Amino acid sequence: FPSTAVFRIKDLPRPTGSIRKQISEGKPIRISKNALTISPVGAEFENFDFEINAVVKRFSVRLAGRPSVTVNGSTFDNSAKQLLNFANAGDILTIFDIQADVPGVNVPSPTSFEVQLTN
Repeated sequence: FPSTAVFRIKDLPRPTGSIRKQISEGKPIRISKNALTISPVGAEFENFDFEINAVVKRFSVRLAGRPSVTVNGSTFDNSAKQLLNFANAGDILTIFDIQADVPGVNVPSPTSFEVQLTN
């Protein structure tokens, strides 16, 4: 017997920028310099129906009073690590212009977020 079914196709929501899969929740994420240099920047699809793993291809980082640095990949490269040489405990860095990829899907640009250095 032929039958019909109705499927609803949802667009992907805008992912939330993260570090170590941790999101800011309206305040800077507290993290040490060392942990920041080795922790991946991510893109989380919060409260979505399915588990989706986006791969961050590029992001930028800014420290007040210094030029921003663009990083290819998901972890701090040498230029981003050099930027951290100018940062002190309590300073806030902004991670922005995150570009993420899910194969075969157009992913909206993830939200930016801030991190506060603990040391």
